[in-house]
Amino acid sequence: LHLCDRRQRQMCIRDRDAYFRENLDVVFLTPLQDSLMPGRYFYGTDNHLSTNGVTMRTAQVIDALTKQLQGEGIAP
Repeated sequence: LHLCDRRQRQMCIRDRDAYFRENLDVVFLTPLQDSLMPGRYFYGTDNHLSTNGVTMRTAQVIDALTKQLQGEGIAP
């Protein structure tokens, strides 16, 4: 998303989300926007979450996965 113009960032994110959903044969737990985090939650590089970032993202994934599994009748 670094190639997105700052003024068109939201549209760029929506377009990429739509592209992924159309071209990848996987279940998406959340929209792409929900998985993007501010830089303050990264450590050292744009690819490594800090301890706080890991805690937040893990909670988000658990919540999204739980909702998905419940929606499919797999989890109570």
